Amino acid sequence: MRKTLKHPITVSLSKEVSKFTNRITFRLRYYDAVNHKRLPELSKKLDFYAYGKSDSEAFYKAKVHREKAQVEINSKGYHPKKLNTTDFIAFFTELTLQKNEGTREVYQHAVQHLKLFLKADVLPFDKVEELLIESFKRYLLDELAQNTANTYFSAILHGIKKARKYIKDFIEVKRIRQVKSYKSDLSEEQIQVLWNTEMPNHDIKRAFFFGLFSGLRISDIKRLQYKNILFLDGEYILSIQMKKTKTQIYNYLNPIVAELLGDRGKGSDLVFPNLPSSTSAINSALKRWANHAGIKSHVTSHVARVSFATLLLQKSGNIYAVKEALGHSDINCTMNAYAHIKPTQMKQATKLAGISISLKPDASNCA
Repeated sequence: MRKTLKHPITVSLSKEVSKFTNRITFRLRYYDAVNHKRLPELSKKLDFYAYGKSDSEAFYKAKVHREKAQVEINSKGYHPKKLNTTDFIAFFTELTLQKNEGTREVYQHAVQHLKLFLKADVLPFDKVEELLIESFKRYLLDELAQNTANTYFSAILHGIKKARKYIKDFIEVKRIRQVKSYKSDLSEEQIQVLWNTEMPNHDIKRAFFFGLFSGLRISDIKRLQYKNILFLDGEYILSIQMKKTKTQIYNYLNPIVAELLGDRGKGSDLVFPNLPSSTSAINSALKRWANHAGIKSHVTSHVARVSFATLLLQKSGNIYAVKEALGHSDINCTMNAYAHIKPTQMKQATKLAGISISLKPDASNCA
């Protein structure tokens, strides 16, 4: 049997107020009452919110949940888990449970990418070698934006440090360098210029514009199949489970996508079969293309997604529409990402519409 912690456990109720809305999130936090050590693996987010401090019903409900949790932990006790000493992925997964909720989500994404890289759910400690970790680092840089890759790789390196006594080889791998974060977006005029500018690899150009008209991440565009794009009642609809968040989205698309799809293939055919597998190679090609077009702005595959969201928000004024279109799980995520949009820009909103460009010039280059 697992050892029960003899120290009494205290359950507290924390309240977090959104910076952007009046919504209050409730969390139950657990502490060892003797040494005052927090037990983040027990932390729970309650599945309801209060809307303002006057929402007495929600506050009362949260208080009842805390009292029930206190009675339950007093009855059952706390059984700390022992970390796995044979499999790094199991070890790392158990380490993840000891983190607070924000860090825990990062660690969960990191180990998910490690599993995708390995194409396995198990990594014995005797297989954790420097060459493998370097290969995983390159995989992250190919699949993700550099700063995201930095975050996930740092989490894995922290796990390796914690598991050092179980790993036979000393792992010395440089971290991924963090770069200045660009939250740039393109104006409709710049988008029109890019549309009119030729590009050697038409699939990269088509994929960029598909991201710009759909908000889809490049990781999902790479694997996009014709069966993910439905045509119902004269409307194009995007239906896909996003790779990063596992969120299923079902979004109406701008009619311009018809120009980007070309001749429709079989359901399992890739829409963009000639895309490089490396995201960095795609971004390098986009940078050369933008320079050739005379665009000074920073242009990457992710800028297409940012531009989609920014222009949709400017035209609609509806942050919740942007949240759903991007597949964000939390409205705060959307608000944090697009808080740079000025009120003066929001005043330009006149109607819910996609990006509008002329299809006549150079439309053949996107076919």
